[in-house]
Amino acid sequence: MSEFKFRYIESVHEFGVDLELVKFKLIKKTPRGSWVQQVIGTAWDGSDVLSIRKHFVLDGEEGKRLCYATFEAALKSYKTRKRHQIARAKTSLELATFMLKECDKLTEPPTIGVTFGNEESDVLSNYAFY
Repeated sequence: MSEFKFRYIESVHEFGVDLELVKFKLIKKTPRGSWVQQVIGTAWDGSDVLSIRKHFVLDGEEGKRLCYATFEAALKSYKTRKRHQIARAKTSLELATFMLKECDKLTEPPTIGVTFGNEESDVLSNYAFY
């Protein structure tokens, strides 16, 4: 059984950013999915060196998965992860900017907790309160 699944990740180093393809070897097939192990290298005899940790991955291409059967699905997943990362970063930047502006309005350091914002401030619109 030598089928593989794939995932793209980025690797940042002093020369730039690499888009790397991570391979996962299928080690066991079940009716609902597959057990996979990450390929971390190649042994002297050409066989795959696998990580110790095993992961269960559901079949199908829809939804969040660790790895995918095709390069196209893996790239689509990578792009989706980066879009979500950008959205979270924007929200974090908006909150930090808002709090700096509000703290600049303070005349002295508060001795207790202070609530900033109101119904008109849209900085809190991206947050879910439970």
